[in-house]
Amino acid sequence: MSMKSKLPKPERFLTWRVPVLCDGEKTPRLLVPRGDPFEHETAMDLLFDTEEQAIEALEDYDAEEEAKEEGWVLCESVVTPLRKV
Repeated sequence: MSMKSKLPKPERFLTWRVPVLCDGEKTPRLLVPRGDPFEHETAMDLLFDTEEQAIEALEDYDAEEEAKEEGWVLCESVVTPLRKV
């Protein structure tokens, strides 16, 4: 049995990101909203199974207006195990 077959299957999640033009970059990077610890107690780096859960989280964390103003983007994040140590 190959080592690769023993790895867990890839997992798919949804997460919010905010496009930010960083120094030295030509195009915006997708960063974690509320990621600055000097401004926010908790980053908005949650993972969701469905779009509905992601949208509900905006309401739960009172982030709807902020998300609209900053142009948050709902992204797919796939965690793919590559190898065990």
